[in-house]
Amino acid sequence: MRTFLIIVSAVILSLFVGSFVYKDDSENSVANESVYERVMRTGKIRCGYYYYSPALLKDEKTGQITGLIHDTVEEAAHVLNLEVEWVEEVSISDAVTGLQNRRYDMVCAGFYERPNVMKQVEFVGPLYYITVNAYVRPDDNRFDNDVSKINDPAYTISSVDGSIPDIIARESFANAKSFSLPELAPYSDNMLNVDTGKADVTFVENSVANEYLRNNPDTLKKLHPPVRTFPVTLHVNKDEMAFKTMMDSAVRHLHNNGQMEKIIQKYEVQSGDYLRVSKPFMLGE
Repeated sequence: MRTFLIIVSAVILSLFVGSFVYKDDSENSVANESVYERVMRTGKIRCGYYYYSPALLKDEKTGQITGLIHDTVEEAAHVLNLEVEWVEEVSISDAVTGLQNRRYDMVCAGFYERPNVMKQVEFVGPLYYITVNAYVRPDDNRFDNDVSKINDPAYTISSVDGSIPDIIARESFANAKSFSLPELAPYSDNMLNVDTGKADVTFVENSVANEYLRNNPDTLKKLHPPVRTFPVTLHVNKDEMAFKTMMDSAVRHLHNNGQMEKIIQKYEVQSGDYLRVSKPFMLGE
C-alpha cells in the first residue's frame, strides 16, 4: 500500500509540474513569436494610426474610420483573408516608438519613405507617390521659376519639427531662416503662417494644400517644379521581414488587379494629387 501511494504521489506531482512547464513554454512561445507568426495565429493585423485627410478620416458621430490609407489596408488584409484591428491612435512623433514597443504590428498611416526613420523601420509598398511643392502668398513672385532663391537668410520657412518641411528645409534650404512649430502642431499651421506673413514659404503635399485652399481660397500659390517626390508607404519593424514581404505581396496584388486605382480615384479631389506606381512590365501586341 505504501509503495502504491508513493507511485500515485509521484504521478500527481509529475503531472502538476508538467502542467506548469507546459504553461510556461506556451507563454514563452507566444511572447517570443514574430509578428508574422502572431498574425497567422490570430488572423488579425493590429494597426497604429493617426488622422489626416484624406488618408485617414473619422466620423465624429459614429467613430467610423475611412480614407485612402484605411481602405488600402483593409483591402490588403482582405486579399490575405485577415482582419484589421485599428488598435491605437498615435502622433507622428511617437508612431515608430509604438511600433518598436510592439503595441501594434504596422503603422497604417501612409508615411513617406523619409530618411529620419530609415534606420528604424522597413517600408511596405509603395502605395502611390506624392509631390511636395513650395507654397507662397499669391502676390509673391520672388521665387517664380527658381525655388533655389528660397535658400537665403532673407527668407523664412514655416515647418513642424521633424516633419517633411523641416527635413527639406535642412537638406536643401539650410541658409533660410526657420519658423519652427512643435511636433504636434497641425500641418495647416504651416500654411497659415505663410498666409498671415509670419513666414515666406512652406513645403506641402498637394492634397493637403488643396484641402487648405478649399477652405481658404486664393491664400496660397504653388511654385514649380516640386521640391521633392516621395513614395507613400506603411511601416513595419526592421526584424519583421516575413510580415513585410507578405504585406508587399498584398499591395502588389491591389496594384495589379486595379483595386488600388479605384481607391485612389475615390479620394483624389484634384488630378495629380497622387502619382501612380508604374507597372513593372510592358504589354505585348
